[in-house]
This record gives sequence, structure tokens and C-alpha cells, in this order.
Amino acid sequence: METSKRKKLVGSWWVLLSFIMFLSGLGIFVAGTKVKFKKWKIFGLGYILAEWVSMATGLVAVYMVIHLISIIHTFMIREEYFIRLEVIESLKPDLLEKERVRKEKLTTNIRNQYVGKEEVLMNVLKESDGKKNIKDVVIKDKVSDVTRTFHKKENVELVGINSCSEQELSCLPGVGIILAKKAMNIRINNGGFKSVDEFISLLAIKDYNIQNLKGKIICNKPEKDYNKTAKVTGRRIDI
Repeated sequence: METSKRKKLVGSWWVLLSFIMFLSGLGIFVAGTKVKFKKWKIFGLGYILAEWVSMATGLVAVYMVIHLISIIHTFMIREEYFIRLEVIESLKPDLLEKERVRKEKLTTNIRNQYVGKEEVLMNVLKESDGKKNIKDVVIKDKVSDVTRTFHKKENVELVGINSCSEQELSCLPGVGIILAKKAMNIRINNGGFKSVDEFISLLAIKDYNIQNLKGKIICNKPEKDYNKTAKVTGRRIDI
């Protein structure tokens, strides 16, 4: 019993809306909305409109009377409000069943519309698959294009550590000019970096710069085979 009273008290929060100046009909309007009762919504809007008109025309006394009537009206519908909620709750299984039956009928009707039109449906499916394949090709092309200096990931430009310039490396957090030169030498001698972690380890990047640096670089495929770029010196002799 106590629980029921407490539940009703908490559920009557909308009654407090009737005490708002110039919006005393708001409580009745909210109650009507919650229990799907159009009459209460009309009353609520009517009280609000009447209050605004009376104040706009300077009829303060009329406004006070309307405000008082709307408050009394709000308290009068409180009990009926909870009865309507209980009825709606009891009817919910029936409403759900009706909704399920309605959806089944609609599904059956739509299915019947496509009976005998299997060829049309197959063409639609083929077109969808074709568009999907085109998207897959575009994505693969973008992924395979890893030799560019910059790569976009979540609107952030990533520096490719195996293809960028020394100047671009020097601008990275925790790298600078000296480590950039060291990175270029390592890249040439080792044929490029195998991973971001290897890049960070070989350059001995400080711990407090690692997280920020990882968000700005990517280990891409080298633009060229550095092991085959050694210059041949000396004279060429024809025999």
C-alpha cells in the first residue's frame, strides 16, 4: 500500500507544472500526452492561451482566476490519470499482439507483390553486388597506395617513416634534426623500418613522446629498395 502511494506521488510530478506562471495548463497538457487523451491536451493549451491573452490585454484579475481554475482542474484529473495508465498497461499485451498481426499482414502483402517478379529482384541484387564490388576495389586501391609520404587516417595526416623526407622527420615530436639524420641513415642501410616500434626503439625516442609520436606516423612500404642504391665508382673498362 505504501509502495503504491509512493509510486503515485512520484508519478504526479506533472501536477507541479500547473504552478508555473503563464503556463499553468502545461500540467494538464503533459498528462493528456502521457495517457493519449486529446481532450486534456486541448484544455491545457486553452488555459495557456487564455493566460497569455489576459496578461497581454492587462486583465490581471482574469489571469489570476484562469490560473487558479487550471490548478484546480489539474488536481481533479490526477486520479483519472492513474486509472487511465492502469487501463493502458492492461491493454498493452493486446496492443502488442495487434501490432504483430498488422506487421505479419503487411509482410505477406509485400511478399505477394513480388511473386512472379523473381527476375526483377535478381537484377536488383546484382546491381547491389556490383556497387559493393566497386566500393571494395576503391578501398583496396586506397590501401595499396602506401608509398605516399602522407596517409590519412581519421582526418589526421600520418607521416610514412619509410618514404618521407629528412625535414618531415625532424618536425615529428621527439625527433628533431639529429635523430632525423640518424633515421635516414638507418633507413638507407637497413632497407627501411619494419615497424613503428622498431623506428621508436632504434631512435631511442623518450617515453613521454612515444604516444604522441605513434599518432602521427605509419610504417609504410619503402619507395625504393635501399639495398640496391649503392653507387658504383671507378672507371669502366671495355674489353
